[in-house]
Amino acid sequence: MCTEKIIDEMICPLCKKPNLCRAKSSEPCWCNTIQVPMALREVIPTDLKMKACICQKCIEAFNANQKEFLNDLKMSSL
Repeated sequence: MCTEKIIDEMICPLCKKPNLCRAKSSEPCWCNTIQVPMALREVIPTDLKMKACICQKCIEAFNANQKEFLNDLKMSSL
């Protein structure tokens, strides 16, 4: 039985919604113009680090209110 987790690089590793990343496309991606805080990168599950981009909504929500974002993230993973 195969238990390997399939990772979709187009899904945000935090909210599990489409990250709308276009890094592999010929079009410029929004992720090239935004800085992802290290504190936000640190909450990405280990098995998803460097595998999928965090979506813009998560980055903006974290930047607006880090404590609230982390609390919401914790509650959604229960």
